[in-house]
Amino acid sequence: MGGGFPEEFAAEIAGNQEFLEGLRLAAQSNMPLFAECGGYMVLGETLTDREGVTFDMAGIIPAQVQMQKKRAALGYREASSVQDSFLLKKGEVLRGHEFHYSTMSYRDEETIPYAYETKGLRGLKQEGYAAGNIVAGYTHVHLGSYPAAARRWVEHCLVYRQERYMQR
Repeated sequence: MGGGFPEEFAAEIAGNQEFLEGLRLAAQSNMPLFAECGGYMVLGETLTDREGVTFDMAGIIPAQVQMQKKRAALGYREASSVQDSFLLKKGEVLRGHEFHYSTMSYRDEETIPYAYETKGLRGLKQEGYAAGNIVAGYTHVHLGSYPAAARRWVEHCLVYRQERYMQR
């Protein structure tokens, strides 16, 4: 799921239960889910817009998104994987950028399986979420900066498809 501006369509997203349930079923069936920025926000539990209205999202990531009036992040990033995932092995690096006006607050910061440690103009920070078949974060990655990640993702998708085909 790519980026975008889900806060602009939060009511429509929250009202589209077929879409949200499809995301939940995909996550439960171990489909490789890769989400950036807006997609990451939709995978959370709730999204609160700038007017303070809260909308239910997919609930796959145990976190709440809060829109702000002030920009939360802007700039290029080096995203180093803090753990093995279907996209990256621990320590491998992708490059990309961030641009968003929201913050993600996890229910339990101590146990979150972060996806990346990002390095930008303001230093290092833990970012995103990686657990099982899910890799998500604010960073819009450039898969061309590390082609092995793209190959790995496609390979996991093919394995998933083959496993699903064999179950039929």
